[in-house]
Amino acid sequence: MIKLAFLLAITGATLTQVPEARAQDVCYMDEDGRIVTRRRPGYREVPCPDPTAPADQAPAEGTPPAEVSDAARRADLALETREEPQRPPRSRNAVSPVPRPGVADYVQSVPLPDRWRIVESVGYTENLWDPYN
Repeated sequence: MIKLAFLLAITGATLTQVPEARAQDVCYMDEDGRIVTRRRPGYREVPCPDPTAPADQAPAEGTPPAEVSDAARRADLALETREEPQRPPRSRNAVSPVPRPGVADYVQSVPLPDRWRIVESVGYTENLWDPYN
């Protein structure tokens, strides 16, 4: 009975401390404006959003819009200032200095004998290192 009470006390204490630890975490914003908790090269450090806040709620009519958080404002700025680089149009090179190879340019395949037949053709008859004989 004492073990059960002790276990419940420890479990209750850890559950009450989880939101505090979560609020102290550091989040990072990637190139697309998403907020993630894992740090990677090129990500910027931003404050973490409140996990208890509702994600997407449409405001009722007649209510003023809620104040936008600093992280959301930064994400919007990052998306607006990002531009696609202008690349020149690609054109195919009509004249190449190297002609394409034709069927006549390819050589017939030549079979190569294995190493034991090469040794036998030289005239060496006894091979102590031959694992097959």
